[in-house]
Amino acid sequence: MRSITAQTLIVPFFIIILLAIHVAAVPPLPAEFYGTISVDGKPAPIGTIITAQINGVEKGSIITSVVGFYGGGPGIFDTRIKVNVTEEEYRPGELKVVFMINGQQATPNADFEPGSSKQLDLSTGGAGVANQQSGIITPSGTVAMVQGQIPELTSPSSDPASGSSTITYGLDQPKTFMADDGLAEIFFTKDTMLFSPDGQFLSVVGLRSRSITDLPPFPANQSLRFTGYAYEIIPEGTYFNPKGVLTFKLPPDRAYEIINAGPVIYEYLPQTAAWEPVNTASNVFTNLITGDIFEAAIYGLFIPTNIAESMNNTSYY
Repeated sequence: MRSITAQTLIVPFFIIILLAIHVAAVPPLPAEFYGTISVDGKPAPIGTIITAQINGVEKGSIITSVVGFYGGGPGIFDTRIKVNVTEEEYRPGELKVVFMINGQQATPNADFEPGSSKQLDLSTGGAGVANQQSGIITPSGTVAMVQGQIPELTSPSSDPASGSSTITYGLDQPKTFMADDGLAEIFFTKDTMLFSPDGQFLSVVGLRSRSITDLPPFPANQSLRFTGYAYEIIPEGTYFNPKGVLTFKLPPDRAYEIINAGPVIYEYLPQTAAWEPVNTASNVFTNLITGDIFEAAIYGLFIPTNIAESMNNTSYY
């Protein structure tokens, strides 16, 4: 029978110790946050820097890419601010996360809970764009849709099923809004956030047709000709997160020639008084032209001038 030497006992002992040290060194999962963000009562602009601190030490940061929001939302693949601590720093129930907006302390604070993902609406210097109540965003009003007119803010009504006048974070289902002439529509997926400049979370938007006589001027040197189709999404300045899809539904007698001319949807930017192209796709079989849009504005459908002139001098006005 072989004798057990000290060496054969010591080697496994050290292996066990090393494994135990490795396991103990695994840090806690990060805590993640997302939500609305306001500065002095107004939606924070794009490029706002949010940092998360614990005991005065920065533990995570994010830069906003959408007006009035930080983080992408509750989805699995959405980007959120991640707060990380080490194994040595973690003290269950004792760590408070303090948020800074461009270096100024925001409210509220939050408990550090490993592996959690929470909506937390942050603000500095005044009332936020939304109230934080058990993970539900409560706007000060909802939007009533009136065809061809700007939606008006009205007092929220109670939901008979829930006994509450609150709305959830984004649309509760996919929604399509039709233009007043029936030739265009805008589609949003479930959970899309419609955020107006005055801090309202909207449930509807309007889509009304515009004629050449009431369109902003289009520079002649851009070599484009107006097809006769343009629409204004209202309320002006409303942001969509994620994007919406604007669809032009051309009548059969116009669809073939316009689609074959390579149409492009343009957005009018009042800040620069310029028209900018939108990512556009068209389908000659369905007579549909679509574009990805991220805000409420005026959108027009144009074709290259040289192609338009070659098509029997057809007038698109």
